[in-house]
Amino acid sequence: MRGVLVSLSLLFVVRPLTGWLAQLGSAAGPRERVVTAFFGIRGIGSLFYLSYALGAQTFHVPAEELWAVVAFTVLVSVVLHGVTASPVISRLDRLRLLRAKRDPATGPEPDEVDIANQRL
Repeated sequence: MRGVLVSLSLLFVVRPLTGWLAQLGSAAGPRERVVTAFFGIRGIGSLFYLSYALGAQTFHVPAEELWAVVAFTVLVSVVLHGVTASPVISRLDRLRLLRAKRDPATGPEPDEVDIANQRL
């Protein structure tokens, strides 16, 4: 149970918060920063990093427990982000298009560049 709580806090608190903080001052709009922070960097690299860490250090937690937490986190991340990525990105694209159409500088028929330049 402790491993599940660690995994879920990594996916829903730690990664989104650090991803959001890392983007402060970027050109992305607030909605874009939230989406990028939520999806973050894919977790498959965690398997490599854990393997390296276990070879270089000793930990006070059994290696099997660490492998279980990392594997569970990657699995939940792949499923969660696989299910939510397309609808979330489609929503951002629709919002960009609406904002571009309302922008007096782009007119009623904005091109792809006009749409892509909209910050959400």
